[in-house]
Amino acid sequence: MTTEPLGNKPNQNRPADKGLSVAQAFKFAWEMGYTMAIPLVLLALGGRLLDKHFNTSPVFLLTGILASIVISSILLGFKAVSIISRVSGEKEPNAKF
Repeated sequence: MTTEPLGNKPNQNRPADKGLSVAQAFKFAWEMGYTMAIPLVLLALGGRLLDKHFNTSPVFLLTGILASIVISSILLGFKAVSIISRVSGEKEPNAKF
């Protein structure tokens, strides 16, 4: 564990900060936003078009929204694991489908 001196007291040490910078945090927040928005928009619009084509009111729209929630959750989970492993200094786990 890396330590750095704490203020005026050289005999007290604290762990060095290995967290995210502000720019990295904003980048992660931006990625989270479009990771949720893109599947929602695409699948909701696709569901709406299928509903109009087959004349089934909200069935495909709701299915598309539900599928986008599942897909977004999985993608955000992978991004969170990646960020956590990068901050903790561990090697990223290999995700295979």
